[in-house]
Amino acid sequence: MLTTTSGCKKDNNTNTENPITYSLSDLNGTWQRHSLVTSSSNNGYWIYATIVNNEGLSTVHYIFPNGNNKDSTYVGVDASMTSDGIITSASDHAAHSYLSSDKKLMVGTTKRGDLYTLVFDQKTVSGTIYSSADFQGTWQNHYLVGGVSWSGWVHAVSVMDNTGSGTSSAIVKSDGNSDISSGGTISVSSSGVITVNGVTAYNGFLSADKKLMVTNMTDGGGGGGLLIAQKVVAGTTYSTADLKGSWQMHDILVGSENWTEHGILTIDASGNGGISNMVKDNGGIYNDPGTIALSISLDGIVTYGTDFHGFLSADKKLVIGTKGDDSGRAYSLVVLQKMP
Repeated sequence: MLTTTSGCKKDNNTNTENPITYSLSDLNGTWQRHSLVTSSSNNGYWIYATIVNNEGLSTVHYIFPNGNNKDSTYVGVDASMTSDGIITSASDHAAHSYLSSDKKLMVGTTKRGDLYTLVFDQKTVSGTIYSSADFQGTWQNHYLVGGVSWSGWVHAVSVMDNTGSGTSSAIVKSDGNSDISSGGTISVSSSGVITVNGVTAYNGFLSADKKLMVTNMTDGGGGGGLLIAQKVVAGTTYSTADLKGSWQMHDILVGSENWTEHGILTIDASGNGGISNMVKDNGGIYNDPGTIALSISLDGIVTYGTDFHGFLSADKKLVIGTKGDDSGRAYSLVVLQKMP
């Protein structure tokens, strides 16, 4: 059964009704899914899928690393959506997602048994034309690997030309090493699917606005990888005021600890943030874990604590970042989506 939970969200600054409204019909259409899965034993892997939703009928084509792919059909999907874009499921009580204000990106987390998953769903927009020229420019990359022989994060800056060939610089790896590839060539299909010639375990999707790439791959050590690349738009300037507001937060932790969590991060005009409604999918629930002091550079780099490194999109609505825990043995990919 599809249901919509009603409610009215007020804007904190103007105290007027939120002009953006959500309904379950926003989920109709074709979506490209890329996700990272981990377990309590740090057995990480990826799953990607194509999902077609049509008024309560969903068909899904799943791709798994082991090649045991499958097609599934769901009738009467039991999703609910609040009026401010939060999606939950009656049959999957840990599932929690947020639909962006432009209705083209869903990010969420869930736990099933011993498995924790961070999910990106990007909407396919009919009529969008893609070519390798869409890659040209500078991209901020954040990459998380879970499981097998290595777990950790990487962030870097890539410069790509109009053939899909690129080189990376400012490479920072969670273990301090720099033994990773700094270049390569990717391709994009006419439907926006990103691949590398000859590498079957590499699949991504380029958003309709050509500013976000979400990609799954198998890391060189055999673990599951999730790479998020955000395009740097020349001339965009940033200030702390861009961080002010409420943000839906979803993140996944891999390594010595493994879980997913979601909550709301509310940031004031000075960059000080507080977390509320935080739910860890390992069963923990907590509020007010303390103030987070965030900073943003003129070119959009968001930092806090000892090692959080993120980037704020040119439209000022999406932060992707990586972070370690205090022990230095667990690593997370953090997603912040701005609420209207």
